Amino acid sequence: MACIRNRIFDPVAIKHIAELTGASLIDEIKLVKGVMGNETVWKALVVAGQEAYAEAYPWVYYVSVAFGVVSVVASLGLGDVGAYMDGHVAVVLH
Repeated sequence: MACIRNRIFDPVAIKHIAELTGASLIDEIKLVKGVMGNETVWKALVVAGQEAYAEAYPWVYYVSVAFGVVSVVASLGLGDVGAYMDGHVAVVLH
């Protein structure tokens, strides 16, 4: 919505702005068509990206906690792995 509010309608530019925001390359957004030379538009886009990240981050955290709980529960039914513990090295790194 921040792009539309700032009259950036080009789908390629919007996609590029979203990718730059996701990669934390916010200074590069200043070079995108429709933003160049306009500090106000750039600030609005950066703030919108920060707000989107802040809204999405708790869900990533909750999902990671859920996966951790499932991993612990699954490990309880694993059993004895002592037979597989030997001197064998699966991958040799040089």
